[in-house]
Amino acid sequence: MNNKMITIPYADAIEYGENTSALFKALWELTDLIRLESDLKKHHRAYLHVHEELEDCADEMAARMQEIFDETTDCVIGLMKDVHETFRVRKQEAAEDDADTVTIAKEGGNPVPANSILSVMGLGIKQGDSVVIDVQGADDETVADNLLNILVNAE
Repeated sequence: MNNKMITIPYADAIEYGENTSALFKALWELTDLIRLESDLKKHHRAYLHVHEELEDCADEMAARMQEIFDETTDCVIGLMKDVHETFRVRKQEAAEDDADTVTIAKEGGNPVPANSILSVMGLGIKQGDSVVIDVQGADDETVADNLLNILVNAE
């Protein structure tokens, strides 16, 4: 290598040194930024990969939750239909079995169906009032005895 000596003014040497220092500082910062960008890209790719997996998992869970909701809804609707049908059948059977007709009236008043709470309340019966109970049906004596027992023992 062949070195040559040159002479430059001191101010130019200082300016050259400052410029070189500034250039190396800028180059150092640029290198740091490039490394940071590289790290961020790595993390970003990893994040995007995890994010995509999370989205896929969330989509699968949402689809499964919808399936469970649909199955549950179908089950509840089926149960409601079964309960309704059972209730309807039992009500019909009870109506067929319940041939007893019961009416109640204040003494001297018009009779009302005893199975209508509003009609019975409308009679305004108070403790101590005399009432007439009429029971018609296959088991009329037992029903009449039970009603008499309830009314006599009322407090």
